Formats: sequence, C-alpha cells, structure tokens
Amino acid sequence: MQKVIVLLSCLIMATIAHAEPDYLDEAKIPAEIRQFILPGTRMLAFETADLNGDNLNDYLI
Repeated sequence: MQKVIVLLSCLIMATIAHAEPDYLDEAKIPAEIRQFILPGTRMLAFETADLNGDNLNDYLI
C-alpha cells in the first residue's frame, strides 16, 4: 500500500512540474509594452501603477 501511495505521489508531482503556465492573451497586453516582449517569448503577467508621481503609467513586466 505504501508503494502505491509513493507511486501516485510521484506521478502527481511529475504532472504538476510539467504543467504549462498560464500566459496572457496577446490582445490583453497594452501596446505600450509590446515592444519590450522579445520574439519567441510570452508574458506571464504585468502590473501597472504611477510609481514616480509623473501621472504616467509605469509597468512591471
């Protein structure tokens, strides 16, 4: 029984380790930051805020 539990645990961990991350849909990425995404790469997330008080959006990619 213990061997079955260990085997199932290994299978579950292997499945989780190879799961593909959730990438952002390209249509949801603002045009201002698309130029900073390198060809062949995909964005996982971004945040926006006015970090320096200049009334312009700053982006964390």
